[in-house]
Amino acid sequence: MHQTNTWMWGRTICFGWAGGLFLSVLGCASTSHIDLLEARLREQEVVVDRYEREVEAVREQLITAQRRTAMLEEQLAGTGSQLVSAEVTEQIAAIEGIRFNTLLTGAQDLDSEPGDERLHAMVYPHDGDGDLVKLVGQITFEAIDLSLPENERTVGRWEMNSQEALEYWHNGFLSSGFKFEFPWQSPPAGDEVLLHVKLKAPDGREFRTSHTIKVDPPKFLATVRQSPDLISTPQKPANPPLSPNGVSDPKQPPTDTTDPQQPPTAIDVLDPFPDSEQPVTKAGFATISDDGDSPAPFPQGVQTSDNFRDETIPAYR
Repeated sequence: MHQTNTWMWGRTICFGWAGGLFLSVLGCASTSHIDLLEARLREQEVVVDRYEREVEAVREQLITAQRRTAMLEEQLAGTGSQLVSAEVTEQIAAIEGIRFNTLLTGAQDLDSEPGDERLHAMVYPHDGDGDLVKLVGQITFEAIDLSLPENERTVGRWEMNSQEALEYWHNGFLSSGFKFEFPWQSPPAGDEVLLHVKLKAPDGREFRTSHTIKVDPPKFLATVRQSPDLISTPQKPANPPLSPNGVSDPKQPPTDTTDPQQPPTAIDVLDPFPDSEQPVTKAGFATISDDGDSPAPFPQGVQTSDNFRDETIPAYR
């Protein structure tokens, strides 16, 4: 009996150890399976991400091919467009816009005088990723001073066709694109000028961009910028009236009575004593007597300083 109980007890212990070991193995297997699933899921995410990028690239190639096809169809239809190479066609299809290189765009002072005499700008076409695309077309460049009246705001406007625009293309170490250096057609008055550029691609699409630059306006030009109606012209002095015989009227008063170079005006002197002997005088000039004892002659009744009395002495007021 005792042996039977011992055997049963040992059997129970063995089964317990076996069950615990089984459960442990089962738990480890479950954890390993979850880790495996997570690893496979990460791999699938990487694959999906790669496929999405490839699909986006194929979509861009499709858009480029469609634009090229449309251009070729237009040329074959006899619209007058010149046949372009496949490389140029790809550039036309790739362009998505134009922009200024703001670090290489501004006003320039060319001398020691205060004020900026010209503008310097760098403009380049770009694709959907912002990368440079060498493509020429019809370009219109405008410089606008918003501080001026509306009919005078355009201080510069330049237009060029594709061949002329190609001459402005610049390949530089730091930047490439259309390099423009234009003197002002009209001097700006404010300290800011708005630059506006329009590029018309060979396929007919138009791209526009704008940028504002700081300007030190030329002082000697800005001060004289005014309407011609406000500038007065000197008037000629009126001619003196003419007498019937065509000679200026001698009775007109002199233009400047203080001019010492003008001849003295003749004065008619009346003789107060026509019957007395008087020295002969030239007509028009008074004569002073050489006799120091006798006073100068005066008309009858005129009071002089040598016959004043107390009641007739003039007083200052």
